[in-house]
Amino acid sequence: MIFLNGKTDVLTELAKVCRKLQILKNLSVVAVRTDYERESDQEMVIDYYDRNGISHNISAPRTPQQNGVVKRKNRILEDMARTL
Repeated sequence: MIFLNGKTDVLTELAKVCRKLQILKNLSVVAVRTDYERESDQEMVIDYYDRNGISHNISAPRTPQQNGVVKRKNRILEDMARTL
C-alpha cells in the first residue's frame, strides 16, 4: 500500500512500481485501469504510459459496478490506517 502526499507524486510512484515488477517478478505492465477521476490523467503520466507501451483504461463514469469496489477498498484501507 502506497499513500501519496499529493497528485504530483503519481508518476514517481507509478514508475517505481513498474520497475519493481519488472525486476523482482520479471513481469511487465501492459495496462493500467483507473476510475473516472482525474488523478492519473496528468500529461506526464500519459507520456509515461506512451513511452513504455502501457495501455490506460478508464472505467465508465458514475457506474457503481465499476467504481464502487475500488472506492470501498480504499475507504477500508484508509479507516485501517487511521485506527493504527
